[in-house]
Amino acid sequence: MVDENTTPDESAPRYETKSVTTVRGLEARSRSKWESAGWEFVSQDEGMLRTTLQFRRPKKLTPRWVWIAGGSVAALAVVAIVLGSVFGDGDTKADASAPTATATAASISVPDVSGLAGDKAKKNITDAGLAVKWDAGDESVWVASNWMVLEQSPKAGTRAAKDATVTLKVEPKAEETATPTSTAPPEQTESAEPAAPAQAANTTPSGLDFGWASTACQQYGEQEFPYGFKGHTLIGLLAQEVRGDEIYLKFEADITNGFGAERKANVECSVGGTNGSPNVTYFIAY
Repeated sequence: MVDENTTPDESAPRYETKSVTTVRGLEARSRSKWESAGWEFVSQDEGMLRTTLQFRRPKKLTPRWVWIAGGSVAALAVVAIVLGSVFGDGDTKADASAPTATATAASISVPDVSGLAGDKAKKNITDAGLAVKWDAGDESVWVASNWMVLEQSPKAGTRAAKDATVTLKVEPKAEETATPTSTAPPEQTESAEPAAPAQAANTTPSGLDFGWASTACQQYGEQEFPYGFKGHTLIGLLAQEVRGDEIYLKFEADITNGFGAERKANVECSVGGTNGSPNVTYFIAY
């Protein structure tokens, strides 16, 4: 008998169903498993190789007080939103503008470094809080002061995030050549044969000297050993010589690893190219 104060929907049981497929002959095992989990066996549909078992169990009804409580919470939330929009409009607008101001303050204006020497351009970029990437074609930029900036990307005035990379397209600076001044009489200058330029004993045919070769080896070592590299090309110099169009150096060095441990090493390094664009062709530390 149904209680007169209970609606038909509340008194009638509701079920959730489940279909389970099992291999023929194992129906009893599957049925026992799911019945022990609280499911009621309803029927089975046998096929050639497999059987489909149908189960059901009563759905758990949500108590009426849960729905009432949920409705009350939702109503309070709506009231809070309405009151906030009426009395807190000014604060809301102020908060909405805050992220924009923060984002603007965090961006950096890219400085204009076109036409500057590489070392000055790099300093201006890094001082602004940005990073530098060199674009020298097939060449490597070892001594930045020997290069001139042709173009930059992003362009000057562009807003960029902190530590963003600025690519500098560079070319070697033209080497200054002194114009000889002759004090000889005009007739003697015209009749004299031009003397062949003497090549220094420590300079390659391309004009690379030991000073620039040492600098290139030091900078290459700093890239190979970023935790610490110090080459001793003066007191610790073991060998130096011009080999064709390259300079060969052998020197002692102090190398630090990622754990802060330092070791002594011997370094052999060969450098080609010119003073304006030295190129390390061989480097080994042992």
